[in-house]
Amino acid sequence: MIIARYLSTKILFSTLAVSIVLSLVVMSGRLARYISAAADGQLALSLIFPVVFFRMPQLLEIILPVSLLLGILMSIGELNDNNEMTVIKATGMSEARIMAIGMGAALFVAFVVALFSFYVSPKGNAYVGQLVNAQGMKSELSQLSPNTFYELENNGGTVYAGMVDTERRGMSDVFVFRPEPISSRFDANTNEVSPRQTIIYASHGYQEFREEGGFYFVLEDGVQFEGVPGQQDFLVTEFERYSQRIEEPDDQVNAFTTEQESRVITELFGQSDPQSVAELHWRLSLPVSVLLMAAIAFPLSRSNPRQSRYYLLIPSLIMFLLYMVALNTGKESLASGEGTALTSIWSIHISVFFLTIVLFFWPGILDRLRHSGVQG
Repeated sequence: MIIARYLSTKILFSTLAVSIVLSLVVMSGRLARYISAAADGQLALSLIFPVVFFRMPQLLEIILPVSLLLGILMSIGELNDNNEMTVIKATGMSEARIMAIGMGAALFVAFVVALFSFYVSPKGNAYVGQLVNAQGMKSELSQLSPNTFYELENNGGTVYAGMVDTERRGMSDVFVFRPEPISSRFDANTNEVSPRQTIIYASHGYQEFREEGGFYFVLEDGVQFEGVPGQQDFLVTEFERYSQRIEEPDDQVNAFTTEQESRVITELFGQSDPQSVAELHWRLSLPVSVLLMAAIAFPLSRSNPRQSRYYLLIPSLIMFLLYMVALNTGKESLASGEGTALTSIWSIHISVFFLTIVLFFWPGILDRLRHSGVQG
């Protein structure tokens, strides 16, 4: 019992240490991505750290399996280097018993991953979606940066602002140019209708959401110039408040989370669309991957006394990356309707399981072959 507790504690603490290091590395990458999104206007600056925090459980779903794999390799390698494993085996504890103790620790990690995958991560993703929606930045103007000309989609014109606040809702020194005609004028000399273009300047501008009509671009204390380029009879109109409805892209929230990722696992059961089916089997796969990575770590942790305990870390990482890439490819295949859950995802788990069995029993088979050869 003491040895079992000692091994479990050592494995869990090693897993925790690796998880912290990997989390810091991954979080720095995500933080850079969200800062870039904020610079492009896709995310409010004040939401960067909340989004990172609430997306962290989803990252841990991938970090914990590889952390457990590396934690077992490092723990068993340290025990071998210090000859503690020799003493443990001298007490009558077999390799299978040591593996069973490690799998007990893996069950705890698998439970944590399942909790994250089934419930915590979807709730976090849903909350991230609410934050992004609530920031009032679903319009094209969320892309606007200070002292930069921004061209609206569908030839909607060009917008410039001298200053944009950190939430990208308020702006000052705003210029708006519309290439599309607001009205037209017949030119008797050319017998053609000349388009009257519009230029607007306002001291202040901001986005406003109205429940009855969506998002509006509101300008205050400005002047509008309307006329035909090259002619002098421009119509000048001063205004205190001017508003125009702006379009709302449908894919704003999808840049940070999807509808399937925001559903807890009970909401995915019974769904027939390929995306929900793929998400369901992906969620179920994550705790399974923890157990498989723990199981394969024990045969990989066998080391020659002359070899460093770290010599298998890089090959193990490569194996895990290939495993995750295969699972992601299977998920995409299942989401596109090109395969079944068995052929796309679970066949990969089955292959890793059989590889674990081969690695676990192969040294014993070699030993028996050598022994029979000596006797012959």
